[in-house]
Amino acid sequence: MKSGNVTVLPNSTTAWEEQIRIVVGCVIFLSNMLLLESIGPFDPAFNPVFLNMHAPMRRQYVFFTLVAVGDILDSMYLIYPSIMRMMEIDACTFWEETTLWECTSKGYMMLRIYGTELVSLTMLVMTAEKLLAVFLPVIYRCFTYQIQPTSRASIYFRGSRLKFFEKSRTDLRKYLRNTTCIATPTSRHYVTNTARFIAALACLLICLLSLTTMILTSFFNPRNVIQQNKYCGISGSVVNGFAQFHHFFILSCQIGAFLGSGFAFLVAKNIRKRANKVELSSIRPILVVSFISCIVVSSNNMVR
Repeated sequence: MKSGNVTVLPNSTTAWEEQIRIVVGCVIFLSNMLLLESIGPFDPAFNPVFLNMHAPMRRQYVFFTLVAVGDILDSMYLIYPSIMRMMEIDACTFWEETTLWECTSKGYMMLRIYGTELVSLTMLVMTAEKLLAVFLPVIYRCFTYQIQPTSRASIYFRGSRLKFFEKSRTDLRKYLRNTTCIATPTSRHYVTNTARFIAALACLLICLLSLTTMILTSFFNPRNVIQQNKYCGISGSVVNGFAQFHHFFILSCQIGAFLGSGFAFLVAKNIRKRANKVELSSIRPILVVSFISCIVVSSNNMVR
């Protein structure tokens, strides 16, 4: 072995352990596919949610969709690498030496890196949205009212912006002075619909940037890392600096999501119960999922 090489201690595994990982991965994959299907309208063809949902549904559940997609990618990390390792064990090539870049180029950790970071970042953004809904409801939502006057005219206003529609196009103030109107709320619009898609796109791009960084740091790593088998876990597929960043990133996002959603839930339930009754049902799943994710992420060594 050449001087300057770094030998990574191998991760031991057996075909039985890999079979268990495949079963767990299939369960996670199918459960998230069912979640995607339940978000959209029923479709016997079992198409992805973005292909069969209407635009309002996509706007409302875009973050839950990203979480499900991230979990699906993470489940593929349990399925695809395990199948490849079992094939290598059967072919008696698993215990051959390999390098850092050879492991990275297999794509095992690309699934896990992108999937876990997408879930964590999306959960944090979802929590930020609920905090905005609880503490700044005026900014988060607005009402559309329809004023029905005695003549054939309709006045719609949203917030401080007024739009007046009438055939004669008379002056609005003059019309209101001389007309008896009845204002009734017609619908509630969330002003964050466009912002949701922008935030979702930002999450995808940030995770893609992180994945690109992982690939580049592994490719240009000056050390010649030699591994004694082809397990190719995170310690054998990425540099130490990026591995530390990855664990810190997902853990901090999940802790922030848990603490933020918990705080928003307590405020909405106890302090502003009437004003935020609708938000309680949407905060609960974020609180539960973020709590479970904190436990799983903090003990990531349970599943390599």
